[in-house]
Amino acid sequence: MVGDLLEGVAGGILRFFGRAFTEIFLEILVRGVGYFFCRIFSKNVNPESAFVLFIGLLIWTAVIFGGYKTYNYVNQHIAVDKCLDSGGHFNYSKNTCEFN
Repeated sequence: MVGDLLEGVAGGILRFFGRAFTEIFLEILVRGVGYFFCRIFSKNVNPESAFVLFIGLLIWTAVIFGGYKTYNYVNQHIAVDKCLDSGGHFNYSKNTCEFN
């Protein structure tokens, strides 16, 4: 009796979070961005189409990849700056700071 009740509550909670994930992630973040981008080029776009979903995923992939590359670029320049500030010289081939 108690096990069935806990199982029902746990299932309800998991369904709630699954539905919230689907609504927030897929519908708003992915399809919304895809629809907004597609609307720039065409006025008759079906917001429920697979094309809109694909474009949204493509845009988010580009944003994440761009953020990752930007982070690495800035991080390396900060490491070079710290190395030079401490009196060393930066070896770009080994990606290390060396002191004489």
